[in-house]
Amino acid sequence: MTTGTSKQSLRKLGPALVAGVAYLDPGNFASNLASGALFKYSLIWVVLVANLFAWFVQYLAAKLAIGTGQSLTELIAGRSSRLARWAYWAQAEIVVLATETAEVVGGAVALNILFNIPLGFGAAITAALSMIILSSNGRLRGTFTAIIIGLTAVTALGIVASIQFANIDIQLLWQGLVPRLRSQSELLISLGIFGATVMPHAIYSHSAFVRDKFGTIDSAAAKRVLLRVSRIDVTIALSIAGLVNLCILLVGATILSGSNSTDPIYATFSRLATSASPVLAVLFAVALLASGLASSTVGAYAGSEVMNSLIKHRVSPWLRRAITVVPAILILQFATNPTTALLWSQVFISFGIPFALIPLLRLTSANKLMAELTNRKLTIWAGVLVSAILISLNLKFVFDALTGLGA
Repeated sequence: MTTGTSKQSLRKLGPALVAGVAYLDPGNFASNLASGALFKYSLIWVVLVANLFAWFVQYLAAKLAIGTGQSLTELIAGRSSRLARWAYWAQAEIVVLATETAEVVGGAVALNILFNIPLGFGAAITAALSMIILSSNGRLRGTFTAIIIGLTAVTALGIVASIQFANIDIQLLWQGLVPRLRSQSELLISLGIFGATVMPHAIYSHSAFVRDKFGTIDSAAAKRVLLRVSRIDVTIALSIAGLVNLCILLVGATILSGSNSTDPIYATFSRLATSASPVLAVLFAVALLASGLASSTVGAYAGSEVMNSLIKHRVSPWLRRAITVVPAILILQFATNPTTALLWSQVFISFGIPFALIPLLRLTSANKLMAELTNRKLTIWAGVLVSAILISLNLKFVFDALTGLGA
């Protein structure tokens, strides 16, 4: 592979922009709206830190694929015993299915808001539409990439348009940049934000997207060019995601202030329709639908990658999606609050982050594997710090829940 011109380099952008839709999924709506509604601006720092962590892990995911021509799960499979592969697949599959289920739930809620479609039927429609999008191009080119980026743009525009800028308290906003967790409830929401942003399935899918787009690269010069382009790609994707997630929190802080509703998504739509503009309310709901469709498509891709790589077993994408719809329909049928169910799914997902991050850090630090792209000491220590922070938050949450502390 040659290094190419600047124009050719621009054509190499895309994998992070597609994988980055995971940072704008319905779980982000639930966690960030709840954060703004309950704590106003206090957890802005969590959104920013989670975004920074996501940049770091997505950069490593791209780096791994550029250096090896393989995805993260492929490399784990090639270095593990049969029992270890199946064990790793089991935890990854559970996390991916939880992610896919949440995304289908989000799409169903959006369809219910927009067209009054029953939630269970909306889940089936969301799942079917996501599979149609995925089948348009499963190898990250042409139509598939354009659809995902287009849906991401719709999500971003709908959210930004929904902010009530005049109601933002700038002083409190600045105070929200100071890191602090004052209760178990804030810790719960923070884990939801981390789970919705530093998502394991985004790590798996991003490394696979880069592999599919570029294949095996032999030239050291070409690898360096792609790594530089990937930094730009990840920075663009995470800048968009960080801005939109911050805006979702601000929507919650301005629109839902003083609201007694237990479901932030439905409450936001209702408040926008009555106090701002029905057009803005529809834009908000359309943004939620776009995020559900785009993120569930990427989630389905990640699920197939995890299964194919780790246990060498292929299941029809339509069968996978049908399996995902079942828990989504059950949640929608029995949960009294879909947004709360979404939030808890993101908290659960946060516990799966270390299982993707630690192998990613170890593999990108292996000199025999990565050669000239091996992590430097500063990168390794940064990865250790990120892992330690996330694991510590998970353990604190469990400890506080078991002991009744931090309430």
